[in-house]
Amino acid sequence: MSRPPDWAPLAGADPLAGDPEEIATEAGRLNAMAAEMAWQVRTLKGMGADTHLAGDYAVALRTSATDVAAKLEKVIHRYSEAARCLSAWAPELEEFQRTTFNLLLRAQEVERTAGRDIHSDLVTPGLAAYQQFHATGAGDAPPELALLSRELEKVLEEAEARGRFWAHQIAEAIDDELTDGFWDHIHGWVENHKEQLEKYTSRLGWVATVAAIAALAVPGLNVAVLGVGLLDVVVVGSGATLLATHGVMAAEGQGSWWEAGVDAVGLASFGYGRFVLGKSLGRAAEVTKEAGAEATGQEAAQRFITQTREEAMQTFANKSATATAKFDAGQSLYTLDGDAAQVGYNAAQAAREAPESEAGLFQRLAAGSKEDANALEGANRAVAEHPGNQAVEGAAAEVRRIAAKGQKNWAFAAGLDGSDKTLNTYWAGSYRDFKEKALFTHGIGWLQ
Repeated sequence: MSRPPDWAPLAGADPLAGDPEEIATEAGRLNAMAAEMAWQVRTLKGMGADTHLAGDYAVALRTSATDVAAKLEKVIHRYSEAARCLSAWAPELEEFQRTTFNLLLRAQEVERTAGRDIHSDLVTPGLAAYQQFHATGAGDAPPELALLSRELEKVLEEAEARGRFWAHQIAEAIDDELTDGFWDHIHGWVENHKEQLEKYTSRLGWVATVAAIAALAVPGLNVAVLGVGLLDVVVVGSGATLLATHGVMAAEGQGSWWEAGVDAVGLASFGYGRFVLGKSLGRAAEVTKEAGAEATGQEAAQRFITQTREEAMQTFANKSATATAKFDAGQSLYTLDGDAAQVGYNAAQAAREAPESEAGLFQRLAAGSKEDANALEGANRAVAEHPGNQAVEGAAAEVRRIAAKGQKNWAFAAGLDGSDKTLNTYWAGSYRDFKEKALFTHGIGWLQ
């Protein structure tokens, strides 16, 4: 039966689309294929039972023919059962469609009886009541229309239940010992769970982003276990899972290579920043701190020498100084080098053991890493404390150079992630169209 495109006043479009004739035709095609394969099975069984051929090749041929025939029989069962289910579903769907069409005719008769022109371009009181009924389920539309609408919902629920029943029967029929292969199962699973996977990846993407920001914003939250921060593990684990999921979805033609690319860039950027630049910056920061400690020791020793000499000279110049005082002043000059070395060593050790510099929130966000921000803060403080010291300035310059790389890397990754999430949130349709047009939504043939 030809279905009308306009389903006012019951619905805005056909609520139960589908073509029973096409379904019946497909069932016939599957039956024909099953019959063709049945003939091939008989031929293969004949080859397997042939005793006239002799030799090793004959044994292998008979074994192969028997194995293939057994597998084909399972395929025949699949086709036959699918055809049986489709043949049963086609008349049921036709009956459901006939029922819904009759409900539409009755609803239209109710509207005509009530004197309403449901197709009018003018918003008449009758049309306004109809529009309100479909918007809120209330209004002064005829009560018969509400009854017919509820009756339609029941029919649609029953049709959906029967459709699920026959789909389950087909799934049961093809769930046999005949293995399609690993990628065939992956393909079927991804295709059947596309919507759930999209929701899962969306939430997991936010988990990775929130964990990365939390590691910067909340000091002490990225607790290190076995030398690795827990939030770092969350970010890397989430990113790797996203990349694998989006990659499989894209390979199966159910996702976008663009999304997998964004995941790959984000994961690579995080890994490069945290585990490559981070290590280099850590070494540079250690060199800077050591240079600062050495400078602190040298400066402390020099101050001690200068002060000791000045005090000794004052003592010698003081005519009223006692012989003991002058002897002590001379003794301090005699041991000056050793004492200065000890003072310098103590000062350097204290500088080495001093707590690391702690950068503020905005500094951490700008640097893209708490460690990077702290290293920069420590380098800047060392330069300020030891102006003109070439060793300190050279070490600090290396910290700044590596930190600048980290800032660029962080800015690029954060910009890409933020742009992707913003586009997916506010311009999802246009963004999806862009990804589909840019060759990024095509499955790999050997995975399908």
